[in-house]
Amino acid sequence: DETLSKVELEPFRIKPYLLDPDWPVIRRLNAIANEVTGMDKAPYTLGGGTYAHVLPNALVYGMSGCLPPEDFAPGYGSAHGKDESVSLDRLQRGMRIYARSMLALNEMDW
Repeated sequence: DETLSKVELEPFRIKPYLLDPDWPVIRRLNAIANEVTGMDKAPYTLGGGTYAHVLPNALVYGMSGCLPPEDFAPGYGSAHGKDESVSLDRLQRGMRIYARSMLALNEMDW
């Protein structure tokens, strides 16, 4: 169609931001998440853009990857979507992880 103009897209690339999983801070935060959830998960990386690559020693750390999936009705529960939901149980476990993490970070030498 003559009314449409041609659009060329260039890939948007962000340099990978990786931290050593053996860094004491990562080991401690991972241990806290595993203690609270009763799981035995290793640290992992995620795709997508976050603020972490622009802040020194920033960590992307949250409760979604260390808790079992929730069983919501279709259309509910999707992260960052319409009608995003979280159960009170998951929210409480997440808050325990965050609170213990803040205390641990405060006691560590950076």
